[in-house]
Amino acid sequence: MAGDVEKLLNAVPIESYVQKYVSLKKKGRNYWGLCPFHNENTPSFSISPEKGIYKCFGCGKGGNLLSFIQQYEKLSFVDALKSLSEYSGIKLDSKYEKKESHKSEKEILLHANEKVKILYKNCIQNEIPASYLRKRGISKETADFFHLGYSPADMRFLESRISSIADSTHDQKSVYEAMISTGLLARSERNEELYNRFKGRLIFPIHNMKSDCIGFGGRILAKESTAAKYINSPDSLVFHKQNNLYNINHAKDFIRKNEQAILVEGYFDVIGLHDKDIKNSVAPLGTAFTENQARLLKRYTENLIIFFDSDKAGIEAAYRAFLTGIMVRLNCRVVIIESSAKEDPFDIAKKSDQIELLSLLDSAKDEISFILWYFFGYKYNISIFNEKKEAIQSFFEFLDNLSENWQKEEYLKNASKALLTDFESLKKDFMLFQKKGFKTTEKISEQKIVKAEKNTRISTIEKEILVLLLKFPELWDKTGIIAEINWVNENIFLLFSFFRDRIKTGEIWTFENINQAVSILPEDLSSLLSGIIIELEPAIEDIVKAKDEHNHDFIAKTLEKLMLAHKETTISKSIKDLKEKLSFEEMTGSPKTDEIANELGFLLEEKKKIAALLQRN
Repeated sequence: MAGDVEKLLNAVPIESYVQKYVSLKKKGRNYWGLCPFHNENTPSFSISPEKGIYKCFGCGKGGNLLSFIQQYEKLSFVDALKSLSEYSGIKLDSKYEKKESHKSEKEILLHANEKVKILYKNCIQNEIPASYLRKRGISKETADFFHLGYSPADMRFLESRISSIADSTHDQKSVYEAMISTGLLARSERNEELYNRFKGRLIFPIHNMKSDCIGFGGRILAKESTAAKYINSPDSLVFHKQNNLYNINHAKDFIRKNEQAILVEGYFDVIGLHDKDIKNSVAPLGTAFTENQARLLKRYTENLIIFFDSDKAGIEAAYRAFLTGIMVRLNCRVVIIESSAKEDPFDIAKKSDQIELLSLLDSAKDEISFILWYFFGYKYNISIFNEKKEAIQSFFEFLDNLSENWQKEEYLKNASKALLTDFESLKKDFMLFQKKGFKTTEKISEQKIVKAEKNTRISTIEKEILVLLLKFPELWDKTGIIAEINWVNENIFLLFSFFRDRIKTGEIWTFENINQAVSILPEDLSSLLSGIIIELEPAIEDIVKAKDEHNHDFIAKTLEKLMLAHKETTISKSIKDLKEKLSFEEMTGSPKTDEIANELGFLLEEKKKIAALLQRN
């Protein structure tokens, strides 16, 4: 595969391909344009034609030409490779034939789903579903748009129509097996016989981003039925509930255009908003909002409005969805309907016009407002002393999972106002909570919010070190200097490790073949690497010019100076943390103050020594 990747990347100039989608202007050595992945007025999307890479300094996306095709066209790596092969006219290695059997199996499942979707759709005019849709106010045009269907109550409905699903390339046996694999046919627990899983249900076809029908949702229509109100297709080779969202195929472009997504609970909620020309809504598929679903939305936007039912279950589900959203660093807002009527978004959409709906969405509570309302205005009655204690403890537990200290400070400032409590007093209580490890009996989330230490100065130095090593491969021999680097930014360290481990085996990685590394690395690391190269290339060129004016030790001394600056910065951070710790221990009368003070003194001396070395260099 590496041979095909190298061949294609060398054959197709990245700027000529991207120019199909982006208007580019050359500035210096690079091309610049408006990013195709997010709305912007000032160009922050940059292409380095020499390196064959791109980076948007606005939304963060980056990589090589294959990455661009994957991200823009929403294709897998192999499909992007095939697309570039077709574009360039360069044939791929025959090794890709090995994937055809797997692809063929998927193709059969998708074929069966598509044909069954049509069968169900043709039954939508039956009196039972037609009457139900009229009652819910769903027009024929809307039903057609979402391909709504109906599965008759006949247990053998699908089996009796296998011949109409099969064709010259999909025989009846393979179609029959496909319907079992996708769960269209289910096996009875009573007698092991196969039957139509969705019998008697209104059908909501579920599509992926390419609009392939990957599964189905079904709502029971018989009033007297004791069956589950909603069911979904089980997971299969083509369908994974936790990785997909209802309506993502239609909503994705509107999400990108509006720079926000609306998350609702169910199929009808999406349909109700769509009917009012609000087309950027999606829904989970019978499960709680998952991390993978959140990451799927993050491909298109950083902003999420959560609009769930107004009853207790809906509010709790909105809180859990909020936690999942902020865990992947989405900017979340939550719509709260504070009324006695327990309504869902579909009901609200039906009785409101578009302006009223947009106004409601605009009124969604931001992160801090929602959390303060949830703990101090909804979940607990803080006018009762014991409930107020529980509310603060639960709030502290939520706070302890946040990643940055400034966020905690902001929450505490706002909470002190909501609780009519002195800020400094509340902050001390939170510090004691962290120290003693108080926990409430109720977990706030099954998923911990990711904690990622960020230090801009340290990260900048580590980027400079990495780029220096790639530009001047002879520096990898300076093992003594490199070994002293105590990497802080985990992702930059992963990039460093990637190149270090391969260079040890005799591979050669430099600026000249960096776009091939981008093809191998995971998406987040390839984007990071592309950004680092484009961002620091001018500085590296200055070092190249300076090298010619100095002696042969200049580059090694530059690396050593960066290493010392890195060490000084990490020590400075440790000093700051120790000072905060010492202040806390003194406040609580801890016997550890002398021990911390001694450690602080040692670090201050170390910092002086490093500062002296930097001055000499």
